[in-house]
Amino acid sequence: MNKQKWILCIAALVLIGGAGTFLAYLQGHQRLGHPAVKTTASADSHRLQVELPLQALDYTSEPVEISKSVLDVLPPDTSFGHRHYQAADGFQTDINVVLMGSDRTSLHKPQICLSGTGWNIDRTDKETVRMERPLAYDLPVTKLILSEEKPGSFKGAKGVCNAGLISPTSPPVLREMSKRHSNA
Repeated sequence: MNKQKWILCIAALVLIGGAGTFLAYLQGHQRLGHPAVKTTASADSHRLQVELPLQALDYTSEPVEISKSVLDVLPPDTSFGHRHYQAADGFQTDINVVLMGSDRTSLHKPQICLSGTGWNIDRTDKETVRMERPLAYDLPVTKLILSEEKPGSFKGAKGVCNAGLISPTSPPVLREMSKRHSNA
C-alpha cells in the first residue's frame, strides 16, 4: 500500500475509535428525566411503582401483580403499574403503565405482549385521544381490536387496547384510555 492509503486507513480507524469512545461516554452519563406519571419508590430499589387511581369515574379497581415471567424478561430498572377496573354494570378494563429505565429494551410494541399472552389482534387503527389538561394536545394512540383465545377463557372474549407513548416532555396525564366501543 502506498502512503496515502495508509493515512486514510489510520484516519478511518481513529474516527471509528473516537466515535466508539464518545458513544460509550454518552451511555455512561445518560440521565433519565422525571416520569410523566405519578410514581413511588418500591421495595426493589431498581424499580418504581406507578401509582394508578384506586377509583376512576364509577369504576372500582384492584391491583394486578406483575408476573415473574414479565419481571424476568424485561430489564431490572423497568417500572410498572397495573390495575384491573370494573364498572357497576360489569364492564371491565385493565390499565397498564410500563416505564423504561436506562436500558431501552423494555420499550416495545404492545402487539408483542398481547400476542404472547393469548390475544389475537383482529384489527389495528391509528387514532388520537384529545387531552385537555394541563394543556390541550392530541395524543397519538394505536387502537388494537382483540379477541382472546387462551386456555380457561370463554370463547368470543373481545378487547380494545389503546397504546400511546407519553414521554418526559409530554404533559403528565392519566386519562381514560379504554372506552366502550360499539364497533369493537
